[in-house]
Amino acid sequence: MPPIAVGLGLMPHFVRRMGFVFALSSLGAGVVGAVVLYYFAAAMLSPTTDFATRTIGVLVVTFCLTGITSGILAVFDIYRRLTHRFYA
Repeated sequence: MPPIAVGLGLMPHFVRRMGFVFALSSLGAGVVGAVVLYYFAAAMLSPTTDFATRTIGVLVVTFCLTGITSGILAVFDIYRRLTHRFYA
């Protein structure tokens, strides 16, 4: 799976028109990560909800934070492209 993910991540460098699609998918990952983290944090902090292990909770939080980070980086990338287009 990691080679597939790396290959898909490198595609916008070879096909320039696909960069916007990848930026939108990163924004979607950021929004979904924030929503999942919101509901997961509410469930994790609830005294009535149990998870299998603490490791599962840490992994879910980590994946949510990477999705949010991906969304934030996509926003900065879109902003950089727009300002470069107008000022260059």
